[in-house]
Amino acid sequence: IIVLFALFMVFPGFGQDSITEDIRSLYQRNEFDSLIEKYAQDYQDLGDSALHYLGLSYYNTEDDENCLHFLKLSLAKDSNNPEAYFYTGMTHNYMSNYDKAINAFLTAIEFNSEDGKSHCGLGDSYYNQEKPLKALVAYQNAVHTKEVPDRAYMMIAQIYTNMGSDAEALKSYYLAK
Repeated sequence: IIVLFALFMVFPGFGQDSITEDIRSLYQRNEFDSLIEKYAQDYQDLGDSALHYLGLSYYNTEDDENCLHFLKLSLAKDSNNPEAYFYTGMTHNYMSNYDKAINAFLTAIEFNSEDGKSHCGLGDSYYNQEKPLKALVAYQNAVHTKEVPDRAYMMIAQIYTNMGSDAEALKSYYLAK
């Protein structure tokens, strides 16, 4: 008993690490419902990564409220996670909460300005608010990142088409993949 107690004192995060690894494994195997069923009820002691995967599992099952709840809990433990801000923004976009989405995407971009998905999500928020010039800037920023979402090229062309700038739209369509 003393040996076990000593091991738990030396390795206090061991149990937590194995739980997080199980959660990560379930997530990577796309077993979102199993992950949620197994861990969502007793989450109070989970770390930021485990909470993050719970949030993403809810995202993938289209449960927006729980997605936001668990991403918020994850960010409370680690506020430097750009991916959590990105998925918070995406979820707010789906819920038509564009101002909240914009704030989340801007925060994600502050942490990782090379994330084309966050720039593209920001563009989607502005586009849905009918702010085409702000959307255009966000999409243009997306195409200057390392991993460019194809959507950015298409949305640039769409905005130019909507503005009646057919020559610019055509150039953008040619750049689209």
